Amino acid sequence: MFTDRGAWDVGASYNATDFVMYNDILYVMIGTSPHSGNPPPPDDTVNWYAFGAPGPTGLTGPTGTVTGDVPFSLIPDTNLFYTLGSPSFRWKDIFVGPESIYIGNGKISADANGNIITTNAAGATAAFGPSGATGLTGATGLTGATGLTGATGFTGSTGFTGATGFTGSTGFTGSTGFTGSTGLTGATGFTGSTGFTGSTGLTGATGFTGATGLTGATGFTGATGFTGRTGATGLTGATGFTGATGLTGATGFTGATGRTGATGWTGTTGPRGFATIFGATATAGAVLTVTGATGAFANSGLTYSSSILGVTGGLTLTNGYRPLYSNVTASTLTTGAYGYHYNITTSAFASLILAAPGGGPGNVADYNAYWVLRNNTGSYLSVAVTYTISAGVSPNTITIPPATSTTIMFIATTGGSAGVVFF
Repeated sequence: MFTDRGAWDVGASYNATDFVMYNDILYVMIGTSPHSGNPPPPDDTVNWYAFGAPGPTGLTGPTGTVTGDVPFSLIPDTNLFYTLGSPSFRWKDIFVGPESIYIGNGKISADANGNIITTNAAGATAAFGPSGATGLTGATGLTGATGLTGATGFTGSTGFTGATGFTGSTGFTGSTGFTGSTGLTGATGFTGSTGFTGSTGLTGATGFTGATGLTGATGFTGATGFTGRTGATGLTGATGFTGATGLTGATGFTGATGRTGATGWTGTTGPRGFATIFGATATAGAVLTVTGATGAFANSGLTYSSSILGVTGGLTLTNGYRPLYSNVTASTLTTGAYGYHYNITTSAFASLILAAPGGGPGNVADYNAYWVLRNNTGSYLSVAVTYTISAGVSPNTITIPPATSTTIMFIATTGGSAGVVFF
């Protein structure tokens, strides 16, 4: 049986079938046992047999994968080189035992209760478990006595004030006399020495602060009690007394009511009489109106003359105005009565002739006459407009956009001139 003895050692003793490495070559002991000492295996072919120099390193095979149970330690062959996972491909969960995870010179471990313990390079540890209950607060220590205040030093005496110098004599009035010389200033007295400041008294020693007691665990908050029923509404206070009403003067005596005579029988209704016409002062041509059984009478607010109905003060229509209406399907249109509304449904429409049913310019019936044209086609219509009594006058051209109404109003003056206005 072969025994691996590692690298050849000049001082070791070898037996037959031992093999060693020497300069990257494997040698097997084949001599008499035991054998030791020089020469080395390459020079002692009697006792050592070489298996040959190692061949060149073969190609590196594809990276394998590790699956299933791992019956060995995973140790990289290069220090600080390989990575477990990546920023894009991370491990979801890592399950380790209570031993340590080493990060640099730090160590992370856990105790039996699952508290995390960190240890730095100096061996100092810190635990990161749930916070324990806060202990009771210890009593506050005694405050040390205040030291005595030293006595105030003496105040030095004030120095003497020097004598005031002599004032020079005043010169004569007239020319200004010479100003006398200023007297000598007395010497400043000596300042007394400052008294000694008493030494500051000793500050009493600060009393010891008692150790902080353990804070008791906070008790559970009790369930909120039921809210009591709302009390009944209090009684409404009695209404205050109403002041007495002043006296009402006495009512005079009412005479006795006479008896009502019996109602007579209602006679039968006679035949309906004919309505009478009255109102002799009504305006000539007034329209007759009938009011119930009072008969018909001439209403001066309504007149009818020469096929024209007149309404004094204007006319109010309770159900709205219903204009005359006509569809236009040809290229040319001669207008009818004033007030017509024309619905144009053909894009070939190009000529409009305005009739003069009122008799032409100068006739009061033509004043403020109008027609309305509605373009219900999808095209812009260019329309030549001609007035029947304007012989020799070129037509005017108007443009009516799609889905748009245009009002044409005729204006005339009593002097005979006329015009057409487009809106």
